Amino acid sequence: MWPTLTGEKPSPHEDILINVEAFRGAVRKGNWKFIKMATLPGKTELYDLSKDPGEKENVADQNPEIVRDLEARLLKYAKEQKTSLWLQAQVQFLGAQGKTVLDPDFDVDDGGLPREKPVLPKK
Repeated sequence: MWPTLTGEKPSPHEDILINVEAFRGAVRKGNWKFIKMATLPGKTELYDLSKDPGEKENVADQNPEIVRDLEARLLKYAKEQKTSLWLQAQVQFLGAQGKTVLDPDFDVDDGGLPREKPVLPKK
């Protein structure tokens, strides 16, 4: 990995996973860095690091195809990840949401469990 980090050799990977969690994540592909935050208020960010290395201008709205591609890549990583042993040991600190994302039946595509059904308030 060191030759890639120091710039001596290009990365053998098409993209680089920066982070992925149930509520947020980031991935880089080429000069593009994509950041997704699902915590309220949710946010999608895209930066062209060749023109904006300080990540000051979010260009997500101007590049919907790149956003879709990188979001799909991030979601693929999220589906492949294994649950953190540290998080499993900290369920009491994560509350109800932590119990949900640590459930083996958690569905990252719709953010819920198969047995969950919406309940409408009675009038």
